[in-house]
Amino acid sequence: LLVFAMKKKIFCEGSLLDAVQRANLFSDCKYFVDMPLKHDAETTLVRWEALRAAGPVSVERLREFIDEYFDQPEDELVGCDPIDWNPDNNAFNSIKDSNYRSFALALHRKWPTLYRKISDSVQMKPERYSIIPVPNPFVVPGGRFREIYYWDSFFIIKGLLASGMYITVRGMIENMQYLVEKFGFVPNGNRIYYLNRSQPPVLTWCVHAYYMATNDLAFVEKLLPTLRKEMAFFQTNRSVIMDGWPSSLYRYRVVVDSPRPESYREDIESAAHLHEEAEKQKLWGDIAAAAESGRDFSSRWFAQTGPLAGKMEGTRTSEIVPVDLNAIICGNLLLMGDLYDAIGDIDGSKWCAQMADLMKQTIYQVNRVNYF
Repeated sequence: LLVFAMKKKIFCEGSLLDAVQRANLFSDCKYFVDMPLKHDAETTLVRWEALRAAGPVSVERLREFIDEYFDQPEDELVGCDPIDWNPDNNAFNSIKDSNYRSFALALHRKWPTLYRKISDSVQMKPERYSIIPVPNPFVVPGGRFREIYYWDSFFIIKGLLASGMYITVRGMIENMQYLVEKFGFVPNGNRIYYLNRSQPPVLTWCVHAYYMATNDLAFVEKLLPTLRKEMAFFQTNRSVIMDGWPSSLYRYRVVVDSPRPESYREDIESAAHLHEEAEKQKLWGDIAAAAESGRDFSSRWFAQTGPLAGKMEGTRTSEIVPVDLNAIICGNLLLMGDLYDAIGDIDGSKWCAQMADLMKQTIYQVNRVNYF
């Protein structure tokens, strides 16, 4: 816990993060919070505080400090060959449209270039990295998104299933299971600075898609308790209920007291018009909640009227009950019910059906809710 707290003071909050991001040392704020430490977190923080105590820290001296105590974000993930990838997959030959067939084959051939596993250096010294280790290899979205992203993984998994890569899919689902068992939910991504938010909860959809492709009942039985645990997280932390509603509905909501580490300068700029710290924290939380939605950023989260209408500064995500999030969670209950049926758990299936029915009744009461 102490090591985690020290890492959090570097990668998630505190004077060092604030100084580096405000100094604009890197064009992308995410670059710094992905940089591994050359020394343990406690030593790094002690040296930083000593430097601050000596007087104002110039940009040049700050850059020297970063060069001395941080490494480039290159060795935390390594490429590897997927054992279940076949370069000559004949499954796509049945696609009649030549353009679609070419697209499917081009996508299929991309998988090895996006396949990653946690490096040995992270496994040996995880306390020096912002990345959260997971047990199995995985496919990343690419670009600046070097790590696992939750709801991206669902669409990736659908593609991997089309490519017949069932071993890879099973491993990616097990990674998400590992995260739920460790944190109670699947974070936005497997970085320490994403631990205050999730994304659309599609793990149940991933498990159901895998089951439909493989009929692996033993795997389903192993995963169902994890799916219930994720459901409980959203019920406890993302639900809202009003008088007369048959059940809770759900919203994206993140409680923070500082900007997102990976988009620090952007969030400071968005809150520049505010003077009260509580107002800034509310806006930063709503911006983080928009990121939790996976649609960052859409005008659906912005104020519709007033001087901030249609602007990032008017983000109010937590005040909206999104129809698609609630459809996903209702779908989770229906799919979970199918999985309970598959393993012969009648009680589990009935619970899911009852919960889904109450949600449907509530969803149709759209006139009582700020609903988009």
